[in-house]
Amino acid sequence: MNKVYTGERMMSLNFHNKNKLAIAISMAVFSTGVLNTSLAAAQESQKNAEQPSEVEVIEVQGIYGSLKDAAQIKRYADTVVDAVTSEDIGEFSDDSIAGAIQRIPGVQIETDDAGTDGDRVSIRGLGPEFVNSTINGRRLLSSGNEGKNLRKMNFNAFPPSVLSGVRVVKGSTASRPESGLAGQVDLQTMKPLDLRKLRKKDMFTSVGVRTDINDIDEEPGIRFNIISAFRNDDSDLGGYVALEASDEHKSRDQMRINWGDNYSITQEVNGESETVTARAPKNVTFNPIRETPSRLAIATGIQYQPNADIDINWDFMYSNYNNESTRNQFQINMNQNKVWSNPVYDQSEAGNPGIVVDENGTVRYANLAQSNVGAGSVAARTTATKYDNETTNLVTGINVDWIFSYALKGNFDAYLSTLDYEQDLRFVRFEKDLDPSTFIYDGTGSIASITAPDADILEGYEYSRASIRQIAAEGENFGLTADFEYAFDNNDLLSSVYFGAHFDRTDIDSKRSNSGALTDFGDEMLGAALIGDRLPEEFIEGENISPSSYLVPLYSSAVTIDPRIESYSWDEIGVDPDQSYEMTEDIFAIYGQANLYTEVFGLPLTGNVGMRAVYTDNEATALQEVETESGEVTEGLVTTQSDYWEYLPSLNLNLALNDEMSLRLGLSRTMSRPDYQDIAPINRIKLDIDGDDNSAVIGNPSLNPMTSENLDVTFEYYSKYDSAFILSGFYKEIDDFIIKDTLVDQTFAGYDGLWELTTNINYSDGTAEGVEIGLLQPLEKLVPALAGFGFSVNYTYVDSKFDRENVGDAGFGFPGSSKDNFNFVGFYEADWYKVRVAYTYRGSFFRSLGGTGSQSSTSRFSGEQEKLNVNVSFKPIKNLSVKLSANNVTDDKRRDFYGDESTFLDYFDRGRTYSASLKYNF
Repeated sequence: MNKVYTGERMMSLNFHNKNKLAIAISMAVFSTGVLNTSLAAAQESQKNAEQPSEVEVIEVQGIYGSLKDAAQIKRYADTVVDAVTSEDIGEFSDDSIAGAIQRIPGVQIETDDAGTDGDRVSIRGLGPEFVNSTINGRRLLSSGNEGKNLRKMNFNAFPPSVLSGVRVVKGSTASRPESGLAGQVDLQTMKPLDLRKLRKKDMFTSVGVRTDINDIDEEPGIRFNIISAFRNDDSDLGGYVALEASDEHKSRDQMRINWGDNYSITQEVNGESETVTARAPKNVTFNPIRETPSRLAIATGIQYQPNADIDINWDFMYSNYNNESTRNQFQINMNQNKVWSNPVYDQSEAGNPGIVVDENGTVRYANLAQSNVGAGSVAARTTATKYDNETTNLVTGINVDWIFSYALKGNFDAYLSTLDYEQDLRFVRFEKDLDPSTFIYDGTGSIASITAPDADILEGYEYSRASIRQIAAEGENFGLTADFEYAFDNNDLLSSVYFGAHFDRTDIDSKRSNSGALTDFGDEMLGAALIGDRLPEEFIEGENISPSSYLVPLYSSAVTIDPRIESYSWDEIGVDPDQSYEMTEDIFAIYGQANLYTEVFGLPLTGNVGMRAVYTDNEATALQEVETESGEVTEGLVTTQSDYWEYLPSLNLNLALNDEMSLRLGLSRTMSRPDYQDIAPINRIKLDIDGDDNSAVIGNPSLNPMTSENLDVTFEYYSKYDSAFILSGFYKEIDDFIIKDTLVDQTFAGYDGLWELTTNINYSDGTAEGVEIGLLQPLEKLVPALAGFGFSVNYTYVDSKFDRENVGDAGFGFPGSSKDNFNFVGFYEADWYKVRVAYTYRGSFFRSLGGTGSQSSTSRFSGEQEKLNVNVSFKPIKNLSVKLSANNVTDDKRRDFYGDESTFLDYFDRGRTYSASLKYNF
């Protein structure tokens, strides 16, 4: 606990710019060697009799078929697993990966409403940073939060149309990659020889087109996708290619309030003064987000089975997601001292208060005309922003399953995974001082309103500046795995043993630019870029807020006056060393696992017990700044290294109570590594001339990984009526949760005296526990008259908490955790049409810690959220299907707040989205 790295090792910068082509060639050489060896062995090998499939083959397609497939995957899994499978090739009931898996018990999602991050997944009360994300079991790299928090996966970077399914692994086995404290989300691409459509014919092609519209801006978008697959006559060679290209429009309206704390506000009633301490708004921002994301995604693969002993799969996934947006923002800034701390508010007139402070100590209303607030206290800003985020992922690899003999088989995997993320932010801003005598802040309703009539008058505005910021993150991960299974014959306890090893290396290069500011051509800008144009749509329509429209600058006109706004880049504005680093992470794992197959009191017992030993080595380089006692600043590159072993035991038991019921027990230890930036030596050291006030903000390569001891008990019932009932209870005991903290009176290696050190530390332990209950029930066998009808319903309760009471100053649990989560899917399927209604409820949840180690002084939450989606699809003719969808039918809004709901932080109007799609199968 509280280990802080205080060493100082200086060396020249050694960037890890690995040649991607060289790595790809190396992998190809490895793959070719494996392939050639496999083919040579195939020519001499005698075909063994095929082993029976472990999982029942489901021929039913459509909504119920996909739900039943998922239930069968869960039933026969070797640990606690849930799944989402496609209704048809490349066709999911939901439009996004996160939207599909949120219907799994214990899974919650955070949608990218702000357009700065991505769609995120939480599992069993633990947030996205604790979820290990993979594709075909291989590591995925993410752009995180604008190049930070890179271990958080942004699932909207991948379209579901190029996938065959998703697995959510809540338990852990030694043979799987370390899953993270929350679990693992594994995206799965297609295997052509396993496709149902290729069982009766040797080729098929599916072409689809979709258009959608959001009711905020009513601009239509378009998606196009095609999937084609083939197999040869011998059914030993197959391939597929899937492509999606899209240009869409997404719109949201966001209002945001930034708050200040502990203002001493004076109220006067008939000459008598009273001072209260309150929280008050510093600024209010109106932010209409208008996005035009484009996507190109390609997935392809080849599967070759030269005989019954060898299965070779090569797959390739490329996804480019370019989210371009404009944001015509309007902001009111209230000078903290001039508006809140020093003035006196008149409360003498009954029913007409100058200021209202609620029981939680939050300013809800202020009429500055009833105060002595003077000029220069309130200002308006109007900003035209161009904000682009582009993410490119590539994952490719080869996998070989090889049965060497009746008893021994192996699996070999080699892959390359890359990330290329770029952000480009540019804006033009104008400002104006407002007349406080006409200004009113009104936060008494569900959303704030501003009265400032002079903000709507061009006269008085001045050109403030143009600004440029760029972010880039490049990542590269290369991995090799060798797994073996040895099967026992006539063993009363063990069916087989697994053993194997894995190695992967990740190189990260993350950098952020300085904020380049341009302030020239003020008069010209006023005459060309702010000329009376207004926001074209009503802001947050239907809420009667003020202002609902406002003056907006013309970005293109500003660029005409000053072309540097568009042309300036890294070379002109430079790299910000406080936000930039390089990292290499090597992971080596070995494991052994015994698979059980025995009886207990005459009941079949299956399962596994194993140990995974994981070695992690991190080497990071960043720029360190030292400010001496005289104020002189010196800079130098620092490289740090850290390593550690973690041992992850696991036990999974599945007791078959009868043909329909089983009881599972899972025990495991899991881990989540610190974020890359937390351990990078981004050090800012300041020496005090007297030696009494030395301070430093530093990275901490000595951070321990966060670990969890996990218990899971699950009862499963699969009835003769085709229903599946699941009841699970889980408990996680978590160690070494990481926060940023300021430590006083610390020693600092290489320096004298005591120091105030701000850094990330392993601060607290905690627990997460809960219950999941779910039921899938088609109604045909229960009530024949209701043939075609069915439903799936589940509920999850999660409670989490920290051991240390002052974490977040509020006593709340882990970020990403909602106590109550409910999902319902009802469906009807006939020969030529089907209807699906899906409802999701998520209770208020904890987004980020407050107080110690947070950007805010109180904890941040999102209010309860509920969504209703409706899908109708039908087949007017053979091979043609039409689908109509309405998402967020109830027009649910998102509301974020600090510790109590009166301190509203963010409000998002997401609108409703309607879509229509056509699909034709050849």
